[in-house]
Amino acid sequence: MIETGAEWGEPIPPLNALVVNAKDGLPGRGVNYYLRRYSKSENVDYMSEDEKRAVVDEIQGEIFSYGRWDEILKKYGLRPVRDGLADEAADHDEIAPPVRGGWSSEGESKEHKALKDFVATNPHVVGLPRNCRNCRKEYLFATGDKADVVFETENGYLGVEVKSNISNDADINRGLFQAIKYQALLRSEQKAALLPPTARAVLVTERDLPAELQNLADILGIFVYIVSVNS
Repeated sequence: MIETGAEWGEPIPPLNALVVNAKDGLPGRGVNYYLRRYSKSENVDYMSEDEKRAVVDEIQGEIFSYGRWDEILKKYGLRPVRDGLADEAADHDEIAPPVRGGWSSEGESKEHKALKDFVATNPHVVGLPRNCRNCRKEYLFATGDKADVVFETENGYLGVEVKSNISNDADINRGLFQAIKYQALLRSEQKAALLPPTARAVLVTERDLPAELQNLADILGIFVYIVSVNS
């Protein structure tokens, strides 16, 4: 495909970037050639995991949005799989669709504030060191959006959206997409500052997610932490 890309005069996203290690979610060293090409850096071996993950996220996005895969198959004499996976191999778990209503439109509740304040003073509940104190609540973006909590770490930023125990399924659904938005905005701020776009965002809730919402979180790549504060 490298040769085909040169022949066509355009880079073809590397499919092997979809194959990742189950432990860290990153491709093996065999994809370093592509990481160098996409990151414009020769020091791929010295990148942090967060920096590599940021580049891999961009590569995977290009893979899914690339529009010439059928032409690739035809060029190589291959046929597309039309019927998908065999029934016995397919995962039939439902995935919650985006919800465009049904969430609370009221101001901040005391439960939401309590959970937000707890997360801000206890960074370890979202996987950060206990001594991580560089934290801002109601973090304001250039768009006017506000993230509940944003931590600044040595590897970048971690945005946190919180949903308390009074949040219904529609609120949690919305929270997953809010986390996606905050992650994109934080990465854009890093790019504007000529920094590697390593930012992540997570969702904190006070109850276990129904299966279809957990499946949605998995598809979107948003990690969910369960933290009990208002019990």
